Amino acid sequence: MRYLPVRLGVILAAAVSVVLAAVGPANAESASAPAPHKTTKAAPARHTPRHFKPTSCNAPVKRQRKKKAERPSVSCHAMVGATTDDRAIADTDGPADGALGPADIKAAYDLPDGGAGATVAVVDAYGDTHAEADLAVFRAHYGLPPCTTANGCFRKVDQNGGTSYPADEEGWITETSLDLDAVSAACPKCNILLVQGDDEMVDSLGAAVDTAVRLGAKYVSNSYGVSGEFPGESGLGGRLYVIGGLVAGSNATVPAVHRYDPARDRWTELADYPVPVAGAACVGLGGQIVCAGGQTNGTGIKSTYLYHPDTDTWIKGADMPYNNWGMTYSGADGRLQVAAGISGAGDVATNQAAEYDPATDTWSALPNANDASYNAAGGSDCGLYHIGGGVYDGGIAPTRWAETLPGYDHCGDGFHLSWAKLSIDALDLAPGRSATVTVTISSAGFAQPGTITGALAFRTDTPYTVPTVPITVQADPPKGWGKLAGTVTDASTGKPIAGATVQLCAGYDTETGDCGGATSTLKTDTDGRYQTWLDQANNTLQVIAAKDTYQQQLRIIEIRAGATTTLDFQLQP
Repeated sequence: MRYLPVRLGVILAAAVSVVLAAVGPANAESASAPAPHKTTKAAPARHTPRHFKPTSCNAPVKRQRKKKAERPSVSCHAMVGATTDDRAIADTDGPADGALGPADIKAAYDLPDGGAGATVAVVDAYGDTHAEADLAVFRAHYGLPPCTTANGCFRKVDQNGGTSYPADEEGWITETSLDLDAVSAACPKCNILLVQGDDEMVDSLGAAVDTAVRLGAKYVSNSYGVSGEFPGESGLGGRLYVIGGLVAGSNATVPAVHRYDPARDRWTELADYPVPVAGAACVGLGGQIVCAGGQTNGTGIKSTYLYHPDTDTWIKGADMPYNNWGMTYSGADGRLQVAAGISGAGDVATNQAAEYDPATDTWSALPNANDASYNAAGGSDCGLYHIGGGVYDGGIAPTRWAETLPGYDHCGDGFHLSWAKLSIDALDLAPGRSATVTVTISSAGFAQPGTITGALAFRTDTPYTVPTVPITVQADPPKGWGKLAGTVTDASTGKPIAGATVQLCAGYDTETGDCGGATSTLKTDTDGRYQTWLDQANNTLQVIAAKDTYQQQLRIIEIRAGATTTLDFQLQP
């Protein structure tokens, strides 16, 4: 049996501290997480790691496959101890020097006893032939009760619940052993169900998770991730950008920016962020990185900056309406959305939300989140989600909140426009040669008339950045459509209400109160205005205007084809 030279405590915290601090701009919580005490029970190590390096599964998949047949993949977050010549340490007689044991983890995170009878599922990719035997060595070394197939504590299945196990893969074996050891450390009395996905593809691991729940697991460990899912991690052109962060053990922020190219397995130092920052909202939009907010040395900021990869420069954008850090954020619909986080002069959680449009360099209000928290999950190019996070009440208290903003919950491929079709989607281009790509536009893909914009992006296997080609289309409304527009104001002051929600129920039946058509949700801009185009066939319409702290209003109207119907609301506080 070989002890894997990993620092259990460090990797156990990888889902929070390693990912947030090393993969993206760290937030304040990553610097103030409890520091595990060093164990005194570990046997002396034959080798001392000089640094830690990613395992082979801690990188995007590099298999050759046709682009049209590609399936989204994940990577693990495991790191292994390495010597000064960058070789992984193996064949040690015990844990590496400084490794943390179960007692350290329990003490650091104040974990309770218990868990007897509960089942924790560990979902990982590929096989691990010696998983049970390796787990037995770990548990025996630290004096934990045996967890075996014979005593009913341990069970291993494939992604379908059977015994057709996938082939072993060295990197994922490391991740699997790490996950099994971590579960054992956190809950020694829990039963463990190991579910092995066929490969590192999202659909395979998703099937494995379904199997874990079907087989009775109440808790499922998914120790892997995809690009763009964590705060501060920004993807652009198939590369990862790490922006700012915290100095270990302090609130001091840094401006450093680095880019990782998985195709070349290489890190590149880029132009510094204009100010030292951590906890900012950063997304890749239209061939550039857009960042907003964050905190500098413990003080929230509201700056917006745009990074242009072709010139390696940062450009100042319009400031946010308020200072904000530790927020949840998204890059949906070609814009940056932020919600909740910390704002104001002190460490006060907010439920405010806003949106930045890089095309116009303007901010507008969004409907407030239902709950105020910070460091919540939610980064996506498929919608604005606000999941979990923490609140401060004499200490950091985790939450179980989950919500999504209507109108921003539609998922789509960030590299695909439903209204545009390419004559070719891949080609080899020799030096000095050119190629023609024809873009065919279909108006059937437009949800609304008006000016529609997009971009033709290029992914290459070269070290050079290829600028995007903008696409602009003017779409006229069909003959049977009419426009609904209006303003939402405060009835007592007459001032516009930004971020008010306007909900439409099409085909409304005045007798039954049912919607015969689709429903949609709009929001007002900074001037309290809203507008949309609808088919006259959707008459009659029920329209509801609402905003927190105001009384909502309901109206029943009809629109006329080729005309603008104005519907204003004056909400009472």
